[in-house]
Amino acid sequence: MTTVDEAWVRWSELMDSQLTGAAKGAELPESFRLITHGGDRHGALEWTYYSQSTSDDTMDRLISIAVIPHVQWEFGTFEFWFGGRREDRYTRRLASSLEVSLKEPDWQAITAALDDAVDQALSVAETHLNTVLPAAPF
Repeated sequence: MTTVDEAWVRWSELMDSQLTGAAKGAELPESFRLITHGGDRHGALEWTYYSQSTSDDTMDRLISIAVIPHVQWEFGTFEFWFGGRREDRYTRRLASSLEVSLKEPDWQAITAALDDAVDQALSVAETHLNTVLPAAPF
């Protein structure tokens, strides 16, 4: 049986070796940069792409892939998140999720889900920004 630490290492290595190809297949715009590489977020390994606002697009946008390893069954739940932010207002939503085998990951399905998250991130409009960032405590 694989330990939790071993599972995290295996998923991290798999994602790091394959994610660039999936991002190209999903036609991720060049403005998106990978800013987290499998960081821990509430028990999931997360990779996040971020696009900073420009004069053509006044909104910051993000796309995240969270991998929740299920150690005893050698598969993981992949969650695809998207969001947008402008000044102190933002939104972050789940685009989709799927179960992925560690031994035989379906990169075509992963790429399709990532492509859908890209489309949803690019469709975020200012009217969707329904949460306000908390004020700094100082």
